[in-house]
Amino acid sequence: MPSGSPDTRTLAQSFKLYLQRVSAVLFWVIIFREFALFFTFQSGGQHEGTLLSFSLQDFTPSSPAWFDVELPYVFVQDESINETDTVSKITFPGRTCDVEYNTMDIPGNYLIYSPSGSYSKQRVQMEYAIFLGKVLNRTVYIPLIGKKTTFWSHYNAMKKAINFFPMDRILDFNRLCEYGTRLVPLNIPVSEMIASFKEKYDETKIKRVIVKRRYEQRERELIKALKMSRKKLLHFEGDFNPNFYKVFSASETHAVRQFLRYSEIILSLGNSIAATLGSYNGLYLPFCSQHYHMKDPRVFSDIVGKEGFDNSLPIYVSADCDFDKNWLSPLGEKFTLISSDTIPKTLIDQWRLIFPSNQIRIDMMSIMDQVVLASANRFFTNEISYFSEWVNFMRDHKEDSGVLSSTMSIPIE
Repeated sequence: MPSGSPDTRTLAQSFKLYLQRVSAVLFWVIIFREFALFFTFQSGGQHEGTLLSFSLQDFTPSSPAWFDVELPYVFVQDESINETDTVSKITFPGRTCDVEYNTMDIPGNYLIYSPSGSYSKQRVQMEYAIFLGKVLNRTVYIPLIGKKTTFWSHYNAMKKAINFFPMDRILDFNRLCEYGTRLVPLNIPVSEMIASFKEKYDETKIKRVIVKRRYEQRERELIKALKMSRKKLLHFEGDFNPNFYKVFSASETHAVRQFLRYSEIILSLGNSIAATLGSYNGLYLPFCSQHYHMKDPRVFSDIVGKEGFDNSLPIYVSADCDFDKNWLSPLGEKFTLISSDTIPKTLIDQWRLIFPSNQIRIDMMSIMDQVVLASANRFFTNEISYFSEWVNFMRDHKEDSGVLSSTMSIPIE
């Protein structure tokens, strides 16, 4: 049949029309799935495997109202996850705090701050805020954990609820309250909490405290003034970084850490993942650090080799950002290297689906890595960071931290 015959043209037109219809269907499927991110999958009982059961009653576009919804729970936004195999195993982390979200009814005054950075930095900022709340005798609002941001202003600029997750569903707040500071977790962004406070108490009841890098030069006077302040709310704006606060010793500010512990669901799943790996050692690589840009991979391999790692055991490798895995080739010649890619997919899927979207799932993988590294036989990093500092703390306090204890744990000098 000639290529330009009427039958050929008719066939081509029919095929083109078919593709247009398929594209239209796919377009609306994608739109529907994106729209589904704003709702929870909710049921009154344990209806396992139910994927499309929406509850619209409490939905408000400006705030993540679904954080009040209890079991079961899943957000559908990951093509790599086999939902029929995984959904029935997902448990939405329950609240670990009896205090009502966002309450303004606790007697006394309050303190709030704007977090920034990775999860590890936001955790450290929370530690210092809790410490400062005790010093100033103020109830502390604990902001939502947000996806990684560079500056506090970028955190405040985020409005979509899929960028956040309630901190009291990640950490055990009942234990944290034993430190002695009154805590109120948020399930709305900081900017909305400030707006709500203004509506109830008036803007004159709020004192803005601008945090600057030279803040420690006048910190003693400022802390004294803040203790005397009668403002209903102290709002710390700026990079709320405890490294800038020198009036208190590290032992004082780190005392809060003794009361930190992940929630039971987070620990249970993290420990299950660690248990599947058997005996292994741990390695953390802060590749985003400038210290590593000029590091020779073979030199680093020799450094790790001198740490006394048993080469019969695999090394679980965690890094703070994407990196070229070929950089680790010299180390791979001496040891078997494993990572989150090695963990059974069903467990990874369960972990990822705890969190509402890919935007924050990637960042929250660091929590899983911390639990896994804390359970390793031996752990090494040649640069202390907020991440590795917390891993070392959990390793030194395994019973209190709730991570798996290793029978082969040997401290590294």
